[in-house]
Amino acid sequence: MIRCLANTTHITTPKPCGGDPVKLVRLMQTALHQQTGEASPSLTLLAGQWSVGIMPNFMLTFAGKPTAAVIHNYSAAFLKHFPPIYQLVPNHGYTKLVVHGVPLLHHADRTLPTSEELLCKLNHNVHLHKWKMLNQPNWVKSALLDPGKTESSFTFALLDTTGNINRALRTPCYMFAKACEIMQAQSYVQHRQCERCHMLTHPTAECRRPAEYKWCRICSILGHT
Repeated sequence: MIRCLANTTHITTPKPCGGDPVKLVRLMQTALHQQTGEASPSLTLLAGQWSVGIMPNFMLTFAGKPTAAVIHNYSAAFLKHFPPIYQLVPNHGYTKLVVHGVPLLHHADRTLPTSEELLCKLNHNVHLHKWKMLNQPNWVKSALLDPGKTESSFTFALLDTTGNINRALRTPCYMFAKACEIMQAQSYVQHRQCERCHMLTHPTAECRRPAEYKWCRICSILGHT
């Protein structure tokens, strides 16, 4: 999926190609061919669709099951028509975490530690080093709006394709010399795609369409896939 970077939700940018997913996918397919220099690239982009939500993501569908590493080799082709505030992240393995009970140590000008400063402190926790960071730490809104708070929380995202992050979460996360609680956050970004009807609002197991339902995700015509 192609999504906005953290702390950029206040920036209003128009959707590429006027929000037309078909036109946008065709431009990506052309850029992919140009980048590979091959008539039939090993990576085949089949379709794309905007997700539902306040900040919609653009979901990409590929032929087969290419790895995230292979897809990222061609990230320039997929992000070419998006503003620089967007990033390419895998749907599988995207894990959002939240750290609670973090001391709010203000600077002399009353500002809170920046994302870079939080990341520096977070990196002192060696049990989090093996995962690739997708989003830098960002304070929750209550920390920014209530100057009287002494402790608050921040969130960040990493890539966990093995499902082993829960084992690491049993270890306390130390921030500013304090043992804080770290846990997996509930993500409200709707980016799950049903493999039956191709909607982005529910997984296949919750689809209300019959099992024999067929809807082409390329031309949207019923009866074939």
